[in-house]
Amino acid sequence: MTFRCLYRCIKLITPYSDSSPAPQNEIASPDSAIPELQAQPAVDLPTESTNEPEAPQEHPFDYDPDYDKLVLTRGQDFDLDYTLLVPVMRANERQQLDLKGCEPGESTVPIDMMNDPDNHRLWQDSLISEPSGQQRLSALRVWNWFLKCLDHITQEARIEEKKGKPKILLAVPAGCPKRAFTLILMAGGTRILYDLVPCISFRGWPQVAAPWLQETGKFWQRAGLRHSDAAGAFHLLPGRGRNSTDWRFCFARSEVQLKKLVPQPFMKVFYCWRTVLARALSRQKTVLRPYALRAIFFWACDRVQNQYLSREDEIPSFFCGLIDDVLKCLLTRSCPSYFLPHVNLLDKTDDATILSLAQIILMVRSDPVEQIRNALEQVSAARGLTQVHNEQSYGKKRVVSGIDSTGQALYSHVRVNDPAVEESQESLADRVKKMVQQNKGSSISVFINPNDVTRAHFRVDEKFT
Repeated sequence: MTFRCLYRCIKLITPYSDSSPAPQNEIASPDSAIPELQAQPAVDLPTESTNEPEAPQEHPFDYDPDYDKLVLTRGQDFDLDYTLLVPVMRANERQQLDLKGCEPGESTVPIDMMNDPDNHRLWQDSLISEPSGQQRLSALRVWNWFLKCLDHITQEARIEEKKGKPKILLAVPAGCPKRAFTLILMAGGTRILYDLVPCISFRGWPQVAAPWLQETGKFWQRAGLRHSDAAGAFHLLPGRGRNSTDWRFCFARSEVQLKKLVPQPFMKVFYCWRTVLARALSRQKTVLRPYALRAIFFWACDRVQNQYLSREDEIPSFFCGLIDDVLKCLLTRSCPSYFLPHVNLLDKTDDATILSLAQIILMVRSDPVEQIRNALEQVSAARGLTQVHNEQSYGKKRVVSGIDSTGQALYSHVRVNDPAVEESQESLADRVKKMVQQNKGSSISVFINPNDVTRAHFRVDEKFT
C-alpha cells in the first residue's frame, strides 16, 4: 500500500503530455497548477508618463526560504528510511547542457522551443530568459512547484484517510538536504521515511563525465561490467541555491550497479563504517555528506584488488583503512567526486571545520572497537524503540518501562489475571519442585537462554515444557 501511495504521488506531480485540460482535483503541469500564474487582463494606466523604468514583477515561485532542519531519530520517529528521486521531466534525446558559468558538478538546462516543443510548453512558466534570448529551466521554480504539488497531494490524502491505507505522519520540507521533501508514512505499524527529491531524468552519459569511462583499472571493469550498464543514465537535481538555474549531477543509478560488484566482506565493512561515522559526525552532516563517503568508498574499491576485498580475515584492516582514507582527505583537503574527479567535495570547507572533522576522525581511529560498540548499541536501542512502537500500535496490553542495553524493551506488567503473569512470577525453585513431584523417576533438564535469562525452559525426558 505504501508504494501505491507513492506511485499516486509521482503520477500526480508528473506533467501531462497531452493538451487536454486537467481535472480540478489533479495537478497537471506547472502552468495549470498555480492559478496566479495565468495571464491577467490588461489594466488602463494613467496617461501621465514617468521616466522611471517599470520594476519587473516578482515571480511567485522565486522565493527561497531557509526551512528548519528536521532532527529525526531512527526508532523514535521512523523505522526505515529511503531516498526517492522523482522524475518531474524526462529530457529529450537532443537535450543539451550548458556548464558555462556554473560551479563544478553543476549545469544549466536550456529548453529550446524548436528542439523540444513539448517540454517548452509544459514548463514555460518555469523558464528564465537570458539576455542572449536563450531560456533556461529554473531549478528554484521547479522545486517550489514540486513543494506545492506535494502539499496539495498530502492534504487530499489526509482528508481521504481510511483504515487499511498508509497514514501520513509527517510531510514537510527537509531543510537538510536543502532540496528534499520529507514524508513519513505508517503502514501496518511500520513507519517509513521517504526523502523525495525532484529530478530530471536523462538517458546516456554526460560529456563532462566521459573521462570516467575512458580510465582503466576500475574495479567494475575488472568485474566485467559493460559500459552501457555502468553509464546508462543519470539525473539532474536542483542546485543548492547559488543560482536559481543551476542543477547538479547525480549518478545514483550507476552507484546501484557498482555496489552489486563489491565483494560481500567489504560491503559489510562499508555499512558498519558509514554507521559509525554517521554517529560520530552527527553535527557535521553538511560537510562529509553520504555522497562524499560513497566517493571515498568507491575510490578504495579501485585501489585494492577484488580478491583481497573478499577476505573475511581482513575485515578489521578494511575498517581502519577506510577511516585512514577519510583522514587523508581532510588533511589534504581533497575529496574528489568518483564520477567527476575534477570536483573537490571539500573545496569550500573552512579551516576550522576541517580541524574539527579531523579531531573527530582521530578519536574514532584511536579506539575503533569502542566506536563500533557504541554504534551497535545505538542501533539496538533504535530497534527497541521500534519494538515499543509496534507493541503500542498493535494494541497489546503491555506497559513498557524502558529499554535495556541490548535494545530489548522492558515490560513492567501485562494484563491482570493473565496465566502467563502468574507463571512468570512463580519462583524457579517452586517450578522445579512441582516438576519433580509430577514426573517422579524422569530425567529433568533446564535450559537458560543467555540472551534471555528471565525465562527458563524445562525438559522432561526429551520434551520441553
